[in-house]
Amino acid sequence: MAHSAIYKSVFEIQSKLYDFGCKPSILRDVALAAIAARNEATPLHTQNAPGLYSYLAGVASLRGAFLRLEGWEKYAVKGVEGVQNKQRGLIILFQNVDFACGVVEPRPICPKKEGVTELVDNGTLCLFKEMADEDGLRENKEVWFFCVSNRSEEPQAELSRPSRIEDGAFGKLLDRIFILTGSDEHPERRDNKQDSESDHDDFEVSVTKKV
Repeated sequence: MAHSAIYKSVFEIQSKLYDFGCKPSILRDVALAAIAARNEATPLHTQNAPGLYSYLAGVASLRGAFLRLEGWEKYAVKGVEGVQNKQRGLIILFQNVDFACGVVEPRPICPKKEGVTELVDNGTLCLFKEMADEDGLRENKEVWFFCVSNRSEEPQAELSRPSRIEDGAFGKLLDRIFILTGSDEHPERRDNKQDSESDHDDFEVSVTKKV
């Protein structure tokens, strides 16, 4: 099985992010905004409040940062929310994950739904413009996820591109760009244990069409 392409040195990260037209500091700010929002939840809030706050702040901060850059615009199709750059053929979605920037690849806290699955699969597999449907899902675009950890003690975040969605989780990641690695001394030492109490604190919008 082929390994993921991992970009973690300063030069590698800057070089790869050149494809997005952004600097690492932009994504670091997005991650820190999402983490700060998560910490605003108190024991009086609902169980899913930390993930909900993180998701909402993450998407808003992602859009606030990228919509200032050339060619980027809001993406919202079938309940899938993020940003896109049609000229560069890129889509970025915010994602709460267990851990990031470790040996083990990040896993979404909640299973991804049909809209995300279609978008990733079609973005990876569709090569011909005439296969596009009316919703614009079947365009040959790279779909990236800005993954922010909600279980690590130190900030962790990476920009990653999965090959597909399998059973609601990421399939093999094709590319991983490390943005916040937590400990500078041991960035790849990550505890991957599950925290069952956090399994339901993510949030994903569900949209239905009016009849």
